[in-house]
Amino acid sequence: ELPPVRLYDGENELFINGIADRVDGYMSNGKLYLRIIDYKTGKKSFSLSDIWYGMGMQMLLYLFALEESGATRYGAEIVPAGVLYVPARDTIVSAPGDLTDEELEKEKAKTRKRSGLILNDSDIIAAMENSENPEYIPVSFKKDGSPSSDSLADCEQFKALHQHVNERLLELSANLSGGRIEASPYYRGEADNACLYC
Repeated sequence: ELPPVRLYDGENELFINGIADRVDGYMSNGKLYLRIIDYKTGKKSFSLSDIWYGMGMQMLLYLFALEESGATRYGAEIVPAGVLYVPARDTIVSAPGDLTDEELEKEKAKTRKRSGLILNDSDIIAAMENSENPEYIPVSFKKDGSPSSDSLADCEQFKALHQHVNERLLELSANLSGGRIEASPYYRGEADNACLYC
């Protein structure tokens, strides 16, 4: 269970708490780098555009709650290291013919790749998975050894994301408490919209 967080913008106030599926920590130079894991049985992928519109913020909310108040719990300065959706079940591999054990393992490895956002720090990336070809984290490496991925963010980007999440939550809270309930459901496309689940 995560410590409750209070958001206040001078007008609106919001208290949030919850339970994360898993929190991983890595201690380095007196700082505790935390990563939030969310297990998913379906095909859920991390999307910054979803975050921008106020969707899929749960893992980031947990991460930033621990950043703000986790120091008293863990006794160290907290640094956001990332958020990852992790597949919670094996995927059945379809193939046109028989596969060797090696080919089958390669196909299964593709389904184990996690989706999320990770701190762009080579030491932190190595602590998550010390490999030239990471199988579990959404990172690859260039020829010069530097990490390459759309799933990387530096400390300043995490701070900006933290501010955005707080602003979106306060805005959503103000809309709810103010009675704004327009029929304007989330819509990304025909195959991805809130109306599919109504």
